[in-house]
Amino acid sequence: AGAGAAVLSAPDGDTLVTASGDTELQVLSRQGNWARVRVEGWTWLPPEAAPSTGAAATEPAQGLTPADLAARPDAYRGRVVTWRLQFISLERAERVRTDFFEGEPFLLTRFGGADGPFVYVAVPQDQATALAALVPLEGLDVTGRVRTGSSSLTSTPILDLVSLARARPGR
Repeated sequence: AGAGAAVLSAPDGDTLVTASGDTELQVLSRQGNWARVRVEGWTWLPPEAAPSTGAAATEPAQGLTPADLAARPDAYRGRVVTWRLQFISLERAERVRTDFFEGEPFLLTRFGGADGPFVYVAVPQDQATALAALVPLEGLDVTGRVRTGSSSLTSTPILDLVSLARARPGR
């Protein structure tokens, strides 16, 4: 990134931050002339700031559900959640899914089992091959950062994968 490079929420999306010339950006994947990047930094968070104010959080939020995110889609953006999800399939985003980069891999999952709401989990390109070995209907313990609480196409929450573990039976 050059001096004053904008980091956007999506190609042609809103500006999240402007990176100075000495900011290190980790390239996660490429899509044509666009690069999905990760930047690490700090923001001021006064001790009295409530988690629901939309402030960044590093510890997983306790008790949040997909319904909470859908009810207030912008309030939890950037928050970290840890959820037990049921894996359905590994997909690639089509152009119509504007909350993703075209071709971006994501997990189609359900929260709370077969009757629960869907949750999309965006995965880094370099992890997609390993995740292809997941078995449909198996449980996953997923920690993810909320990209949006309600996708524009299906109103489904989208998480960016932080970590994933196969759930142990009986847990």
